[in-house]
Amino acid sequence: MLMVVFGAGASFDSVSSTPLPAGNDLQEFGVDREVTSRLPLANQLFKPIPIFSRSLDRFPQASPLFPVLEKSAASIGIEARLEEYQAESKTHRHRIVQLASLRFYLREIIEHAQDRWLKYQRSRLNHITLIDEIECGRRGEDVLFVTFNYDTLIETALEVMGMKIETMSDYVAAHPYKIIKLHGSTDWGRVVDFPIKQ
Repeated sequence: MLMVVFGAGASFDSVSSTPLPAGNDLQEFGVDREVTSRLPLANQLFKPIPIFSRSLDRFPQASPLFPVLEKSAASIGIEARLEEYQAESKTHRHRIVQLASLRFYLREIIEHAQDRWLKYQRSRLNHITLIDEIECGRRGEDVLFVTFNYDTLIETALEVMGMKIETMSDYVAAHPYKIIKLHGSTDWGRVVDFPIKQ
């Protein structure tokens, strides 16, 4: 089995050249066009960019975490700080609500960034070229994609190549390409059958 690991850079640099969209669409990107015209890296997720701020306005319970997370990107790392918050949630119950809000914020900004990116770049993804090159050289062996990213660029590329991922079982189905998403995915959800108290 061939294994390919995708980190955040695979999404950020998912197209070899990155022309920005023309016309009025640029106004939507706020002051930092380079950050918001690509899928964001971890150290960009908490920057005060207008398009991100609109999402934060929808999930304000996460706001107290932002200054620390923005600073953590340059020091201990965002993942380490999030682990600390998770540990704190066992004794400080308000952290549970903050972390839940943060998850919704992250899903929304990544999904929106991906939608904008694919609007202009869908057919130019490096992921498609990579799968094509693997297909030419794999000699019948299965391929395992392991990704730390929440976006669905790999699924999009596989669909372009004729392999559709529609259900959870499709990620490890009988076709030769399998995907393991270690941190989850923007399009995954779980049905909750009990009331959530506010």
